[in-house]
Amino acid sequence: MLSKKDIEELATGAVRRYFNTCELISPQIQENDKSPDWDVFLNIYKHKKDIRANYVGSLRIQIKGKQVNDFEEKESFPVETVFLKNSRSEGFVFFVVEVKEDGASRIFYKMMAPIEIRSELSVLKEGQKTKTYSFDYLDDNKSIVSIQLAGFMEDCIKQKSFANKNELKIEDIQNAQEYQWGFSLQGKKENFAKDIFEGFKSFIYVKTKEGAEIPLGNGRMTIYFPEIRSSKEETVKISDVVVSESYNHSISKQFTTYEIPGILSLKINNDPLIKENNVNIDIIAKTTEQYIIAYTTYLQILKEKHIKFGEHSFDLKSSVDAPILSHIENKLEDFKKHAQVMEFLNVITPIDYNEFDEDDNISIKNLYSTLIEHQSISLNNPNGVFRLNIANICLLLSSHCDDNGKYYIDDFFESSNIKVTSGNGELPFQVPPFSWLEQKGYVMFDNIPYEKIINSYEKYTSIDKRVLLQANLDLLEMIKASDELLMKSLNSKREHVLNVSLSFSQWLMGVNEDSTLVNIHHINELQIKKRMRPLTDEEKSSLLRLTQSDDLMIKAAAYILLDNKDIAEYIVTQMEDEDRNVFTTFPIYNLSKIKLPYNN
Repeated sequence: MLSKKDIEELATGAVRRYFNTCELISPQIQENDKSPDWDVFLNIYKHKKDIRANYVGSLRIQIKGKQVNDFEEKESFPVETVFLKNSRSEGFVFFVVEVKEDGASRIFYKMMAPIEIRSELSVLKEGQKTKTYSFDYLDDNKSIVSIQLAGFMEDCIKQKSFANKNELKIEDIQNAQEYQWGFSLQGKKENFAKDIFEGFKSFIYVKTKEGAEIPLGNGRMTIYFPEIRSSKEETVKISDVVVSESYNHSISKQFTTYEIPGILSLKINNDPLIKENNVNIDIIAKTTEQYIIAYTTYLQILKEKHIKFGEHSFDLKSSVDAPILSHIENKLEDFKKHAQVMEFLNVITPIDYNEFDEDDNISIKNLYSTLIEHQSISLNNPNGVFRLNIANICLLLSSHCDDNGKYYIDDFFESSNIKVTSGNGELPFQVPPFSWLEQKGYVMFDNIPYEKIINSYEKYTSIDKRVLLQANLDLLEMIKASDELLMKSLNSKREHVLNVSLSFSQWLMGVNEDSTLVNIHHINELQIKKRMRPLTDEEKSSLLRLTQSDDLMIKAAAYILLDNKDIAEYIVTQMEDEDRNVFTTFPIYNLSKIKLPYNN
């Protein structure tokens, strides 16, 4: 039976001998020279130990010995609560050394950083003297242990000023901005993938923009990465033909994936037991153009049976049946027809293929036959003007019958003949097809050729000047449509409508010959601009002049554009009933009610 003194000296010697042979840790342990809680230090160095210039810092340690007949795989030991309190600000490394009567030893250890001690002290019962903890076997790989102890010392330094503060919880930062996460991964190189994808323990720090690092929670947390992604500025080639200038590379526990962004991905199963049929090629396209590129590339891969991402080459060993190739070729031809029809009809909204079904595909094939190939087709319940929905796309079309009871379909905006009248006995006059749209049409339809609008009005104005009056009314419908598009979050279409509205208003101002309409044209131009961006000081100055107008509508409109809505509302109440009813239908009045995007 060993004496208590023998056990302690054997334990202390075992720890000293262990760290004497560590490259970057030097033990500073002396017999019979102990503070009440500490068996002195482990000095941490970088590059080479025991050189002052390489000194990083020191860890305080406690060593306890325990005589055993047989070594254990795990060890437990009671730690005094007073020791926990005294080490709260510094953290500690506690060694428990099992010793046999023949002097053989096995070292176990436990590290506890300041916030972990803070947590332990918070749950101690009143009057509790000790708490028993589990201790881990000290790894024989001293390089790993050196890295772990150096990292632990850094954590203790970071946490020292938080030892007596309240815990920072994830709920406390849910509304915080401009911060980063900080953590560390330590372990063996061969275990890297396992640690990353299955989880590793680390303290997590919230890094603020000022550079502070605040420990989150009360201890180490489990961190894992479902996937690691990287972008590579390297070419993707099929038989020396470059199909992409870059690709994305990702690794997860299950798969390694090479991806041509927005086109297709090559997914390899990482299971070593799956050696055949372990590669999937997935189409990840969303738009028509992407699908065309994706299926073109897919066909190339299947025919050449080879693809190279950067320096990573892949050969397809299995053969591809002719029916499969034919199916892919047919899919490619379908998407090419989609693109041709949408281009012909001036559709700028991408087809949402999540909503696209076989009926939609049939509709596009029919449109291709009549619009591109100029063939007549059969129609059920034909109308001269009709609406056709294809997935998320809404088309305005017209049709006319041939001599055989079949129909040709035309773009409404290329073929329609619309006439209007002022209602006072004058003869009707022809107007552009865009006059038919009104607010609802500009919101609903996706085949509006915006770039042709002004030319169309110019053409019809040269025939009959009354078109200008209709053009002013049509402009107001376009502006009202932009507000509805804003409410529906159809931002791309709204941008097109506002851009053409601005050009249209400026064209109207340029051809105006009626001096009484000058202020109206100016108000219309500025209300469009205000929907797009804040007004400039110069533009506001011009509006201040209009606030002195004798025309209450002009005056109210100017105040709305200047954001003086209370004054504008007062002026509206001073209008005659008929004028007030008309004014409140104008888009300028709606401008005082909506929230513009740049004010969010």
